Amino acid sequence: MSKAAIAVPYIIALVIGLIILAVMVYLFLRASGSGKLSTEECRSRFIEWCGMCSNLRWSPSLSLPQNLVDDCRDVLYRHLSFNISEYGNCGEEDAKKDCCTVGVKNEFCP
Repeated sequence: MSKAAIAVPYIIALVIGLIILAVMVYLFLRASGSGKLSTEECRSRFIEWCGMCSNLRWSPSLSLPQNLVDDCRDVLYRHLSFNISEYGNCGEEDAKKDCCTVGVKNEFCP
């Protein structure tokens, strides 16, 4: 048996190991994400905020959380046509209309 034949199993093991490593890195990078939230997650966070507004009787003292604006502004605008940057608290008419659109009842709902 030649010496080259002994190295073949090691080369195969090395290639398999590199493939497994590449798959694991891909899965890790995909799981960590790019910081952008999905449409459903942003919608859910917006509905949660609208629910708090409703519980506080649409008090202007409850402002829109900045992390919601930062994380979901583009997603909500692109998929639901909500421009959450235009309002900052529960008392604003646009906020009430958008909350009505996602199912949180108020005086602007038909």
